[in-house]
Amino acid sequence: SVSGSQQAPQTPPASAASLSFSPAARQGASQASQAAEEHRSLEAAVRQAIQIFRYAASKDAFEAFYKKDLARRLLLHRSISNDAELFAVQLLREECGGAYTSGMEGMFKDIDISKSLATTFAASKAGRAR
Repeated sequence: SVSGSQQAPQTPPASAASLSFSPAARQGASQASQAAEEHRSLEAAVRQAIQIFRYAASKDAFEAFYKKDLARRLLLHRSISNDAELFAVQLLREECGGAYTSGMEGMFKDIDISKSLATTFAASKAGRAR
């Protein structure tokens, strides 16, 4: 430390840009009547986050932060909608190409496979219990 003073940790720009996607993916209301309006506002928030992403100097660092945050949201079911998450990944794909988002898209496939296997397992377990 310099002169005994403590400095607050700084968030790298790529991490800050990644976090701008996160609140947009998590927010939402529980009432169905507000769903259409929330979808529009969510879409606008994701598009705004893409604008921030364009200015990120290190796209690779952003990718690492975003993949970590996306994985956490998907695994802990903290995203309001997989469709919203897929929309964000789709915009990133349009911006950077398929190689950039292939890992993110793979997470969605893995979640779908996991749900399918869990359903099959539960059905087979219920069949044996009879």
